[in-house]
Amino acid sequence: MRGVDLVFSVQPSSGQPGSGVTDEQEVAAGLAVVEAAEGEGVRHLVYSSALAARVGRTGVAHFDTKAVIEDRVRRSSLAWTIVRPATFMEMVVEPDAIIAESEAGWRTFYVVLTRATQLLTTVGTTQTWLSRVS
Repeated sequence: MRGVDLVFSVQPSSGQPGSGVTDEQEVAAGLAVVEAAEGEGVRHLVYSSALAARVGRTGVAHFDTKAVIEDRVRRSSLAWTIVRPATFMEMVVEPDAIIAESEAGWRTFYVVLTRATQLLTTVGTTQTWLSRVS
């Protein structure tokens, strides 16, 4: 990270089906990014967390991992921004994220149809955030 002004940090999630990442590995990776950014004099860190993460335990391990990383980001010496996306559109086509598929090709994804759901795309997301914090 030497010579870098801004870091956008997103780690593989231990809650993502098929990721093969443990909760401990996700936390270690997130903390390592913060430590490296501080050590190299990065000016600003943007951490991509999860919508349900919060201070304290939720009882859902892959949200609690993000809360641990968020806490370290907040205590860092860096200027920081934490974003909490809900669901990325790209996950809808991931085979491991599909709960069921009908013969007609309809896919069941983990959203509640009677509730609005925030869907983001990874296309252009990083550039949008970078332009707002730099």
